[in-house]
This record gives sequence, structure tokens and C-alpha cells, in this order.
Amino acid sequence: MEANDTKQLRIRTGCVKRTYKEYLSYQKEAEKEEQKVKKMEEDKKDEAEIKHQKQVLEETLMMIPNTKTRLEGAVADLTELVEAVAEGSSVKESPEYKAAQEMLTEVNNFLKPS
Repeated sequence: MEANDTKQLRIRTGCVKRTYKEYLSYQKEAEKEEQKVKKMEEDKKDEAEIKHQKQVLEETLMMIPNTKTRLEGAVADLTELVEAVAEGSSVKESPEYKAAQEMLTEVNNFLKPS
């Protein structure tokens, strides 16, 4: 059973890590697109180009809540697994367990409301 627990920790930690990276990427992309739209407006670019760029920005902004929801779900799954494994298992000494705890700490600190 411990080999399966270790495997599940590795899989779920990877899922949290990928989703967290995706979430950060969308936020960064949204900031970049906002700056691009402002610059286009300041430079008085063609309205059609500005409209298209605003649409790109809007699509990016729509992905952020979806990705955050998936991240929160992945964090909940990993947290549940970490708590289950922590109860009397030697998996607690594994690098996968430590990596899972570190990932949870990092993501939970990020998701905390300021």
C-alpha cells in the first residue's frame, strides 16, 4: 500500500504544481495584455486592433477563475491524501511526502487572502 501512497503523492503533487504554474502564467499574461491594450490606446492604434486585443485580454481573464477553482480542488485532494498518509505510515519519511508538504505550504500561502 505504501508504494501506491507514494505514487499518489507524486501524481497529486505534480497536478498541484502544474495547475499552480498555469494559474501564475494566466495572471502574468493578463498583466501583459492589459499593458499592451493601454499602449495601443495611448498610441491611438486602429480601433479594430484595439478591439481584438481587448478580446484576447478578456479570454485570458476568463481563464483565471477556472484555473483557480481547479487549483483549489487539486490542493484539497492533495491535502486529504497527505493527512491520510500521515496517520501511521512510513511514507511520511519519503521525499514525495516532503515535496507534497512543501508544495501545499507554497500554494496555500499564495492563495491566502491578503
